[in-house]
Amino acid sequence: MINTPSITTTTIGIAIGSALAANFLSGCGNAGHASSTRTSPRPTVHVLIDRSHSTDAARGRQLAAAKKIHLDMAKAADIHFWAFDSKPIEVIAAGSTLTTKQLVIALGPEIALKSSDIRTITRPGAAIKAVGDKASSGAPMSVILISDGDIDDAADRPVLKAAADNLIGKVPGSKLTIIGIDPGNRKTWEDILTPAAEQATTLATWAEASNALKLATKS
Repeated sequence: MINTPSITTTTIGIAIGSALAANFLSGCGNAGHASSTRTSPRPTVHVLIDRSHSTDAARGRQLAAAKKIHLDMAKAADIHFWAFDSKPIEVIAAGSTLTTKQLVIALGPEIALKSSDIRTITRPGAAIKAVGDKASSGAPMSVILISDGDIDDAADRPVLKAAADNLIGKVPGSKLTIIGIDPGNRKTWEDILTPAAEQATTLATWAEASNALKLATKS
């Protein structure tokens, strides 16, 4: 665990992007050396941003992290950006093709503070299920929730358990990472996830982001 009480927005964004890029680019390079004629599937990264009211204070860090992931990963992986609260919405399905400015224009309004009752409920299980339902067999996925880990609907807990199992089982080698989790929510997630899913999941506070993502993308 990284014993760092606070990290600036820029540092967090650089750490997240660098960790993802270094690991994915390394993996892609090794695949290319294995055979000059075989083409390996591009890795897929799904970034799910919690836009519920409880994460309002982290909105700047969330957007900075998304921008940095895009800058460092667009050439190496297919990136999808989602926003979620009570329901998930896939905001950008082809993030690798956008410029950073286009990304901010598309993503910013979707995670911005809005006065809406729907923002008071967070269902991460529904969000992970939506990603898993889209997944097909192929290259492992890196699914990154930028969230405090709140689960406001008790009915979402079994959904989360099943969705995480489906995601890990559907595409072997896939990883689930929660960045920005509130320390008080860590045990809740540990209690919900099955042993198999828990082994493929990293729960990290903002201070632990860099090291957590290195572990999450390690092959």
